Amino acid sequence: MILKKLESVVFKWELTQNLGLFRKIMWELLQITILRTSSKIVGTHTFRNFYSCRTYVKMEFKF
Repeated sequence: MILKKLESVVFKWELTQNLGLFRKIMWELLQITILRTSSKIVGTHTFRNFYSCRTYVKMEFKF
């Protein structure tokens, strides 16, 4: 009886540890996905702004 309770407690502790690790990994994957998405948005936005600005060239001729 005591052995079964001890096994149950150990199993619950291992399960809790595994769930904690799982949550940590899932949280990190979520953060990586968010960072990749936001960096793509920022990169695209700055890339478009950089190449969409107009450049004017003033040419002067003096004779």
